[in-house]
Amino acid sequence: MKSEAKAGLRAALLAGMIVSAGLAPAIAAAQQGQVNPGGGEVRGLNGGASPTTRLLAPPPPPPPEVGTALSPPTSKRVTDRSSLNGTWDLYNDRNNPALAPTPAIPPAPLKPQYQARMEARQKALQEAAARYQPIAENAADCLPEGFPGMLRASFPMEVLVTPGQITMVNEAFNQVRRIYLDEPQGVPGKVEPVWFGHAVAKWEGDTLVVDTIGVKEEAGFRNNPHSDKMRITERIRMIDKDHFRDDLTVVDPETMTGPWKFAYVYKRLPGYKMQEYVCEANRIFHDENGAQRLKVSQ
Repeated sequence: MKSEAKAGLRAALLAGMIVSAGLAPAIAAAQQGQVNPGGGEVRGLNGGASPTTRLLAPPPPPPPEVGTALSPPTSKRVTDRSSLNGTWDLYNDRNNPALAPTPAIPPAPLKPQYQARMEARQKALQEAAARYQPIAENAADCLPEGFPGMLRASFPMEVLVTPGQITMVNEAFNQVRRIYLDEPQGVPGKVEPVWFGHAVAKWEGDTLVVDTIGVKEEAGFRNNPHSDKMRITERIRMIDKDHFRDDLTVVDPETMTGPWKFAYVYKRLPGYKMQEYVCEANRIFHDENGAQRLKVSQ
């Protein structure tokens, strides 16, 4: 029994010497987020490690919070992509000194013929409303706002970050927009037009760059016409843990003279649970003249 105990002690001491000899390389590997050649994987990005290397070296500190001044544009900064997860509301407080105010959306740089069409539409809507005979729009038929209209988020909006995809869900009309990561884009004018367009994206540093084409012409935004050649680029980034900003650039060579740029800022709604919004009890309808009417119970 004594010889067996001595042999065990000798083996333990020998193992301790081996571990000590491999300690410096393991620590260096952990700090650099590399693989430890002598004892399994060291994950420097999130502080995790395999069971063997966790005994050899303590995990590195977590990366700084996304969007803070202490967070440089390194690979560690963009690993916190889940920061977009959550429920959000449109941020309109222009008096908060902690955030730069979101500029008002400028008029679209429409070509003269399309500018005239937009102004005629707005005038008709205003005159009809003044007569208490509003013109029926998409909402009268329970149709969605589409993109980019859904970004106005008159109701809260949920963002879901999952592998290969980011999903935006607007509570109003249960609008769902799917953004696919690191996939090829189609050709404007040659993809099937849909309400929310065909959106693909990639990460550039701490910014999600989204490219959207193929938005249906019926999905108008602020009464501005657009063609099937319209392309919308977004740059989405966290400002701090409770705010993110979406900068949009709209280009349409057929209807616009140049790019149209504007932005939205959103604030987090902690604890808010999205509600179902189904347009099933809509009492608004089109009459034979295209006017908006209200169904009245008999």
